Amino acid sequence: MVDIDLVRDADPPVLAEMSTAVRAAVEHFIAAPSLPASGDTFAQRYWPYLHDDPHVAMAHAGVKRALASWPRPPQTDAASLLHERHRLAEKARHRSGRR
Repeated sequence: MVDIDLVRDADPPVLAEMSTAVRAAVEHFIAAPSLPASGDTFAQRYWPYLHDDPHVAMAHAGVKRALASWPRPPQTDAASLLHERHRLAEKARHRSGRR
């Protein structure tokens, strides 16, 4: 989330360059696990709450609506989304001076 905040607060050219990476990172993070034993710990814990708690489901829908205004990544396969997440993290790390 900190990486996303850093990119959001960046100059317009950086924001335009990284906006697809932001959407890809968030969509990957909140996506349903592909397999029950996929190893995605967050998804394994998140999705039962999404199905059982209406407040979580409403918040999830709000995130999806907010993401709709960000440009869609050109490729949405798992490898491409992971690449976009790394690109976002590297850009944010560079921007914040962390190494």
